[in-house]
Amino acid sequence: MLKSLNLKLHKKEEEIRIDPKSFAGGGEGNLYHIAEPLSMRHRYVVKIYHPHKMTLIRQEKLRYLLENPPIELGTSQVNPSVIWVQDLVYSDEGDIIGLVMPFVRGEKLELLSTLKLPKNTESAWHRFALGTKDALNYRIRLCFNIAVALQQVHATGKYVLVDLKPDNIVIQPHGIISLVDMDSVEVVQGGKSLFDAKVATPEYTPPEHYISLDYDPTARQAWDRFSMAVIFYKLLLGIHPFAAGSKPPYDNCLTLEQKIEAGLFVHNPEQKGYLSIVPPPHYGFEQLPQGLKALFIQTFVDGHHDPEMRPTAEEWCVELLSTIDDPKLQSAFGHLALPISIENIKVHRRLPSELIQLQEYGIERAKKIIPDWFKNLDHLLGAPVIVKHPIPQDLVYLKKSNLHLGWIIFGLLVFAYNFAGRGLGRLLANILDFIGEIVEAFLQIFGIDDDLTMIVMLAFAVLFIWGMNRLSRIGLYRMTKEFREKTNIEKKLAAIYLEFNLIKYNLTDYGKRIDNIGTSKITEELVTESSRKLETLRERIKKHDPEAAAAIDAEKNAYTNLYYSFLQKAQQVPTLQIYLAESLSEIRKKLIAAKDDSVLWKETYTTLDNLIKNYQFEFKALKTKFNKEYEQIIDELHKDLNETEANISQLEVEKKAEFELNFSNKIPLEELENMQKQLNFKKNVISDLEYEKEKYKEVTLKNYLKLKK
Repeated sequence: MLKSLNLKLHKKEEEIRIDPKSFAGGGEGNLYHIAEPLSMRHRYVVKIYHPHKMTLIRQEKLRYLLENPPIELGTSQVNPSVIWVQDLVYSDEGDIIGLVMPFVRGEKLELLSTLKLPKNTESAWHRFALGTKDALNYRIRLCFNIAVALQQVHATGKYVLVDLKPDNIVIQPHGIISLVDMDSVEVVQGGKSLFDAKVATPEYTPPEHYISLDYDPTARQAWDRFSMAVIFYKLLLGIHPFAAGSKPPYDNCLTLEQKIEAGLFVHNPEQKGYLSIVPPPHYGFEQLPQGLKALFIQTFVDGHHDPEMRPTAEEWCVELLSTIDDPKLQSAFGHLALPISIENIKVHRRLPSELIQLQEYGIERAKKIIPDWFKNLDHLLGAPVIVKHPIPQDLVYLKKSNLHLGWIIFGLLVFAYNFAGRGLGRLLANILDFIGEIVEAFLQIFGIDDDLTMIVMLAFAVLFIWGMNRLSRIGLYRMTKEFREKTNIEKKLAAIYLEFNLIKYNLTDYGKRIDNIGTSKITEELVTESSRKLETLRERIKKHDPEAAAAIDAEKNAYTNLYYSFLQKAQQVPTLQIYLAESLSEIRKKLIAAKDDSVLWKETYTTLDNLIKNYQFEFKALKTKFNKEYEQIIDELHKDLNETEANISQLEVEKKAEFELNFSNKIPLEELENMQKQLNFKKNVISDLEYEKEKYKEVTLKNYLKLKK
């Protein structure tokens, strides 16, 4: 809680009274409306820091910001584009507790940083909805306004925003923007950080944050240039420039910051082969003006390893303003949208060999000419797959029987022996006599006494009865229905396997013919010839490099000559001679520093302003001229690229036709397909029979004998 609602101002040396209740707050402090004086009530607000946040270093930083504001010439004080510190607030004890800054209304830029406007958005914002008429033009104007504001801050050479993001930009429906949270900027002096900024937001943080450097990257304006380009891309297309799926070796790059670190800009020609999924909103990139596309490439591709290659806010101003046909806007901001110092005259155009990266023609692409049905022949020639069905374990197929046929047969044999006559009875009697003789011989050989004869005879009788009983059960087992069905199935399986293997044997000859078609040779020839065409194209592209390099040099010389011609004109103006300097920028700064309310100063400024406007007009004409020349070179390259790709596609068609001709000459495809159908039919029959056979797996003599006990 504040001890008092009355606070002292540092700069105005007067008191103000604030409302007792804050209307907004955050991690650093709270915002309060001003109650008195009335002249400040609706124009400014007070930010009171939390006590633990108001350190001595912060107090020193706030004093520095107050004494070193960015120049805001020609901007409205009602809607300032940079919400800067206007005054410091003191407590009764004389301690700095907060600051005064302009009050701005509007929405955070995040409102327009997605593909669709949020539901229930006020109708005033609907003209910005992507896909509607003139929406892109309105958004380009917003980008220009942001670039102008950032250029104002960067022009001092003292500040880097570091945490530049949509949440720190307030917009209004008529396109006015304001950079907020400016008390958190990083203060730079002599290329080194004087007062650090807080940690930036990852998805707007440049790649140098993730590597070890011998300098502080947040102390350089190139940091903000990356964040600015991300914001512009999201504004124009509704999606983050690094939002896409990636393939190995970048498949582990899942977050936006990981993709930024890896340089996976969606339109990076060197990284396109590593992208798996590119969301459709990125396709709108090709519809953007050529100059804007070049600046995005320069930021995210050229500037990935060399941050200083990223376009400045001033360069964005130049390009964005060239796409906006609005004389009033050009008149109001033309002096901010031109390179008005020789150091800012830069031409960033990529050489043709750098712009067009040709992918190697690999074997995987060549194999695509081989039809799928041919690839499936490997399955036809391979070993058959027999489907095994589950075996029911709880089925009982054999019937129990209590008949002991061995005893019955023995009884019949005894009867036949006692009543032997002829025929079967006589035959059985002779068999028994023969067995008796064998027994006697056995007894004599082993010298068995007569007392043991009866025991041996009894043993032979038991053995005989057991054997006859066993034979009778085997006979009955072979007469069961289950045994006959099992035997029948096995015979069918043997026959069908024979037929199947015969077809397979015949197919081996086709396999040899397929090997002789020369599939590998055809694809290797395709790779060789296509690679040769691509290499020829590479050489042609390299030949354009000197031509493009000469055009780039000519462009820079033209800009330089134009600049010096207007600098000379400015130096020849009598009222400007007291502000003589080596650049239009310095002349303008000196003139602004000497500003007064005299008519002479106003006339002098008007003269300089007209010179800069004329310079702007001629610079734009030159820019348009060189853009067309560069686009002609690029168009010729793409024409060559399309022609080469068409030749490779035609070569693929020819090689595919060659393959099909070789195949049809060596293998009758219809016969092969018929054999495939036969094999499939045989496999189904085998599968069914195997299933039936499994049902009788317990139909064995062992199981039958167990069931007879």
